[in-house]
Amino acid sequence: AVGASEDTIEASTGSGTSSIKMDDLPLKVVEMIRRSAPTAEVDSISRLTSSGEVFYDVSFKDSVHHPKLLIRDDGRLIK
Repeated sequence: AVGASEDTIEASTGSGTSSIKMDDLPLKVVEMIRRSAPTAEVDSISRLTSSGEVFYDVSFKDSVHHPKLLIRDDGRLIK
């Protein structure tokens, strides 16, 4: 899903999302969250899949100052 929009990814996952903890994330995903929003408090993390690829949708408690992140399992920031 290289270049796929977040809407495409979410639409293709259906009810396959699940809320997970920071401890369950790949190290590169945790590092990207800390680089992108070092002071933000995570509200929820969902694991999404599209065409066999894994993405993590990260929401923060203060969504005004810290919008959602969409991160590939290899740590690359999509959105």
